[in-house]
Amino acid sequence: MYKTPHFVTGNFVSHSKFVDDATYATILDTVVKATTDIFLCDEAGKVFLGKRLAQPHNDWWLMGGRMIPGETPQIAAVRILSREVGLRLDPVTAAARFRTVGTYTFVWDSRAQEPTNHGTADVSIIQALTLTLDEIAALKPHESEYAAAGWFCPSDLVGPAPPLTSLHPALRQGLNDYLAMRKWDQLQEAISQSESLVIGLLKEYIGMRQ
Repeated sequence: MYKTPHFVTGNFVSHSKFVDDATYATILDTVVKATTDIFLCDEAGKVFLGKRLAQPHNDWWLMGGRMIPGETPQIAAVRILSREVGLRLDPVTAAARFRTVGTYTFVWDSRAQEPTNHGTADVSIIQALTLTLDEIAALKPHESEYAAAGWFCPSDLVGPAPPLTSLHPALRQGLNDYLAMRKWDQLQEAISQSESLVIGLLKEYIGMRQ
């Protein structure tokens, strides 16, 4: 739960390359592309969102982008976060910090590449990464990618009077799943504490009966 397994079969070597817009438009017409989007979180559970400038969704969204063949979702996220918000993470140590919130599919009716009305289709793995205070201070959303950015309480965003009125339903679903993940963590912690308490009481009882 809350992980995305990555399997490598044989001696795979990535042959990824940048292509011109016309070629990329043809690719978008014929394939579903894989992306990863990231909830950047603080210790209190707030999430960092940006108001994107580019299609296919130029509105409030997560940090994210397209995955490259051969990348795990975590490695892709490290690369994307470096590009979009200037967050420099060690790919080796950071990989274990990402947690999968959910996997979502999209079709969009617009895109940046001509013809723009052909849209695009995505499969997105949404992940969560809790940042340190130093990492939070280092966040600098790229001006070419985001018109605005800020920290938000997820429960406020999915509440009856959200501060962001144009919240995409997929983002709302992701926020609900993120909140469910945090609730699961709380449940696990509560169970762990209860088990420890029960074990301690049993040891005390056994010691009294010896």
